[in-house]
Amino acid sequence: MTQAPSDLLEDPVSFQAHDLVWLKAGALDRQREWACALPDWALSELDRDTPLIVRRALATPGVIPVGIRGRRRSQRQATYLPITEVGRRVNPLLLRVCSARADRAFLPALKAWEQLKSRASIVAYPWGPTGSCAYELATQCDWVTEGSDLDLVVSIDALISRRQANDLLSAFYSDACRTDVQVMTPRGGMALVEWAGGSERVLLKTIHGLVLTDSPWDIEEQP
Repeated sequence: MTQAPSDLLEDPVSFQAHDLVWLKAGALDRQREWACALPDWALSELDRDTPLIVRRALATPGVIPVGIRGRRRSQRQATYLPITEVGRRVNPLLLRVCSARADRAFLPALKAWEQLKSRASIVAYPWGPTGSCAYELATQCDWVTEGSDLDLVVSIDALISRRQANDLLSAFYSDACRTDVQVMTPRGGMALVEWAGGSERVLLKTIHGLVLTDSPWDIEEQP
C-alpha cells in the first residue's frame, strides 16, 4: 500500500485550492457549534477521518474555506474551518508518488492515472490528481467509481501560449477515460481546454468568484 505524503503547515498562506486537509484528533468535540451545523452525512465522513478539500473563497483571518465530500454527487458541503484544527495537509502535486491499490487498478480513472504517472516527465510543470482520484490515492479507500473522470491540476506560474496549452492537452490524454485538467495560475484556476481553444476570454475561478478574462495570469487585474 502506498502511503500518501504529508505536509504539516504552520503558515496559513501556504494553503491552496485542492489541498486535502485532515482534522486534528478531537476537533469535532472542540468545535461543537461548527459540527452541529453540518449534515449527518458530513459528520459521518469526518468521523471516518475523511479529508476536507480547500476551496477558493474569501475567508476571515484564522479560518480556511473548505468543502466536505460525500460518497454521492449530491453530498457536497461548503464550510469554513479554523486553521488551528488542521492536523495534516496533502497537496495534490505531492500525490504523484502514490499508486492505486492493485485490486482497484481496473477502474478507468485509476488505469488512466497509472498511464499518466508513468510518463510524468513529459510535462514540464508541477501537476497532480484532484477529485475522487486524489481522495482514493491519499486515503487508500474506495472513492473512484466506474464512471469517474480523472481530474488533474497543473500549476503554471507564467503565461503559456494556446499552442503550448494544446500540447499539454495531448500530454494529459488517456484512452482509458476522460481527463479534466485545471490550470492553477497566480490569479486563479481555469480549464486547460478553454485556454487551448479559440475563445478570446476564459472563465477563471478566483477567491472573489468567477471572472471572464483574456489574461488569467495577470494578477494586476484581480478585484
